[in-house]
This record gives sequence, structure tokens and C-alpha cells, in this order.
Amino acid sequence: MADVGWNVAQNKTETPYWETTIGEHGYGNDVSKMWPTFVASGPAFRKGIMSEPFSSTDIYSLICHILRIEPRPHNGSIEHVKHLLADGLPSHQPSVLRASLGVVTFLLVVVTSLMLLSCSLMLKYRTETRSVRRLEEAEGLLDEDLEA
Repeated sequence: MADVGWNVAQNKTETPYWETTIGEHGYGNDVSKMWPTFVASGPAFRKGIMSEPFSSTDIYSLICHILRIEPRPHNGSIEHVKHLLADGLPSHQPSVLRASLGVVTFLLVVVTSLMLLSCSLMLKYRTETRSVRRLEEAEGLLDEDLEA
């Protein structure tokens, strides 16, 4: 593996990478310049702390803990990021199930309202159409009587 700032080329005739490449990746994750930055804010996090580096795979555990959902098997651990969390989860934070039920209920009300409106408009249209047909039939009978 090349040192940070250096690139490995296949041969001397290869076009220099800085003329054709916007960025490089693939340096080892033991190089601190390659580490991502993690910034968090909100009621679940402690304020004003700077953490030691941790693996990005631990973020999944952290998110699952905050959302109060059971994580699927993975390579991270909540133990590596627990120090970022405030004491206890905020009590006003709704559970995922409650929030999901609210969204489903809202969508159900909207869909039901649209269906009722659609049925009402169709019924009104059919009633008006029948009235027009009856009127046309009556006019046709009158025309026949007048011709006879």
C-alpha cells in the first residue's frame, strides 16, 4: 500500500493521476486522515464532548439504540459509542411503533376521504345523467305525439 499522498502506477507511461482523477481512495483505515468525521446533536447525545475515534460500524448500534429498535446481527457494538449518549433516552421521544401508527392512521383517513368524495361525485354524475336521459325520452315522446 502506498504512503498517504502517493499513488501506485502500473507503468511509467501511464497518465499522471492528478491530470485525470478527482480523488483517490483505498488507503488503510489506520491512517487518521482517512477517518470520517462524526458530528451528532440532539436530546440523545451529550453536549460539548469530543470522542476518541471509533469504527463506523458502531454507528448502526447507536442509531438502533436511539430509535429503540433491536439491531440485526452486525460487526459493531453499542459499548464503543455509549459514552456519546446522554443519561437515558428522553421520555418525550415517541417510539417508532407509535410514530408509524400515526402515519398509517393519517394515510388511512386521507384515502378514505378521497374514496368517499369520489363515490359522491360519481353518484351525483349518474343522477344528473339519468335526469337528462329521462328528459330526452320525454321530449322524444312529445315529438312523436305532435307528429301524429
